[in-house]
Amino acid sequence: MKLRTLFTFTWLLGLGLACATATARTAKPILFSDLASVPVLQRSFKPLKARVEQLAQARHSLPARLRSSWIHPADVSKGPLSRCALQYQTPAGVEVDAKLTGLVRAYECPGMDAVILSETLLSKGGMVNLLSAEQVNVKMLAGGHPRGVVATRLVRPEDGQEMTMVRWRSGEKMMTLRVAGTQAPSLDFVRKVMESIPD
Repeated sequence: MKLRTLFTFTWLLGLGLACATATARTAKPILFSDLASVPVLQRSFKPLKARVEQLAQARHSLPARLRSSWIHPADVSKGPLSRCALQYQTPAGVEVDAKLTGLVRAYECPGMDAVILSETLLSKGGMVNLLSAEQVNVKMLAGGHPRGVVATRLVRPEDGQEMTMVRWRSGEKMMTLRVAGTQAPSLDFVRKVMESIPD
């Protein structure tokens, strides 16, 4: 069985997670009752539009043999993402038996700018990708079921751009949703996307 890390895509998928991971290692986070209660932190991060462009460039560097994924894409037809324009869909993550363990979809959404939805298998062929319970900081509904979620709300000190990122488990996958903004419209969008994706 062939197992090899594609560092470019693994790194791209992990952008923006460092501050949440560092926080989890130093102290057990407070469990908030809703996303709006998660504090907004000042941290540098790559703006979503730049991230989308970087991912688009990186996907063209994938060898032809690795342009497929083990992921069965989540159905987004019943929520806000159904009204967004899909810019591209690309395999990502770790190579196992000539397929990658993740999938990234980039959208352009009315009033929301860029939105990125990533899906990654929790385990495959010796690869394990689990969320630590210590990182969970908010309870939300995902596909109609209560879920512990790792949520981050960030504002760039350089230019004031904002991003909200949530990660949760859905079946045998880890889902990551990134949207521009940290205020009510963005948070409502996140909540509706999570509730609309079948678990």
